Order: sequence, then structure tokens, then C-alpha cells
Amino acid sequence: MVFILPNWMNPEQELERLEEHLKPLGLNVKKAKTHITSTTDGFNFLGWYFRVTARGKVRITPSQENYRTHRRKVKDIITSSNISVPRKVERLAQLIRGWRNYHRYCYMKGANFSGFALSTAFNKRLISKTNLTRLERRKALDAAFPRVGYRQNGHIKVRGNKTPFDGDILYWSKRKSKLYQGLKAMLLRKQEHKCWRCKLSFIDNEVIHLHHIDSNHSHNALSNLAMVHESCHDYIHASQSQSTGIPMCHA
Repeated sequence: MVFILPNWMNPEQELERLEEHLKPLGLNVKKAKTHITSTTDGFNFLGWYFRVTARGKVRITPSQENYRTHRRKVKDIITSSNISVPRKVERLAQLIRGWRNYHRYCYMKGANFSGFALSTAFNKRLISKTNLTRLERRKALDAAFPRVGYRQNGHIKVRGNKTPFDGDILYWSKRKSKLYQGLKAMLLRKQEHKCWRCKLSFIDNEVIHLHHIDSNHSHNALSNLAMVHESCHDYIHASQSQSTGIPMCHA
């Protein structure tokens, strides 16, 4: 537990008040696992570093430990001599996109968080270890370090009177769709947050798949794409396999 206090509050007194508040609920504070900190000193949680600036603004950035772990993974790929350049580009793109999407609501300015230092290291590696032209290196860098935007403090708060148990499936379905970006988010809005096959709303914690209607994964026109429940996707392809006798894979 992280206990955050303004600088003018007494930590020990506030901790006692918290213990008194929890006592009727049969709960208590385990001091060994409780960290008391001021808002301006900040704290780390789930890979993020939270603090309040001198002007009173909440500033969230990737924690130093999280960034060091990310940088180590990227450098391991860059310096590996057992991976081809196209494979390096593919793996780096997955890693960079995933990391930046996880931190998309953080303050991501600066050479470290922008990935400039790591992309420069990859470029030097390409110059010294390959015969790629300048244009080919530029394309490899752009592909390996995709641009992913961020919006500081852009988290969408749950409406004050809503709970996952209130039966408002549409509200929670729309909220879940915020986790998707680009094409998938567009399809969810187009389908009014309902499954293309069964027409039922998507609910929280439910896996959603992108389905190619004609089963041709190279046919990516909007008219051939749909969002479906994982179970509906399995049913569609199981039915197609039975009718053709040929096992069909899907994403």
C-alpha cells in the first residue's frame, strides 16, 4: 500500500486515522508493506512513477526500473548476432509499440522515452554490421521504432455511479473499446460495440477478435473485417473446417 500525503500532514497521525477507519471493516494496515510518502517525493507503482510537481500538477512517467528493463530488452535484440535484420525490425517494432502503448497516458517527452537514443544505437549497428544503403537503413529504423502517440493523464475515469455489476453492458462495452486503437476501435464504433456474428454487446474482460469475413487474411478492406467474440470466432472457423474438411487458422 502507498499512503500519499500533502507535505503539511503528519504521517503518523494520518496512519492512525486510517487504521481506525479500517478497524470496523475487519481490516488493518501492515506497516511492513506500507510506504508513506509526500506528494512531491512521489512513488513507483506498476512500472510508473507518480509525483506532484511544485505547481500542483500530477506527473506520471515510466519508472526508472521499468525503463532500464525495456532498454535492456531492446539492446539485447540490437546486439544479437543470431537474428537477421528483418527479424530484428519485427521484434523491435513489437517491443517498442507494446511499451509505448502501456505508457500512452504518461509524460513521454525526452530522448529516453522517445526512443531516440535506442534508435541511434540501432542505426550505428546497421552501419557497422550491414551493407544497407542510407534509404534502407531509414526504412528499417522507421519500421523498428514506430511512432506511438501519448496523451498525458488521458485516463478515462469510471462514471461515479457505475459499477461492473449494474447491468449496463453497453456502458462497459464502450469503455472497454477505449483499449483498442485505430482499425479495431473504428470497427467497434461501426458495430455499436456488438459482436458481428451474435449481435450481443461485448462485456468487460471478454476477449475480442478481428475476423476476416471471407477468411482471406490479405483482404483487409473494411467491408471484409469485423469484431467478434473469441467464442464466436472459434465457432465460425470450426463450421468452415467441417464444411470444407480443411483445418482453418485464424488470428
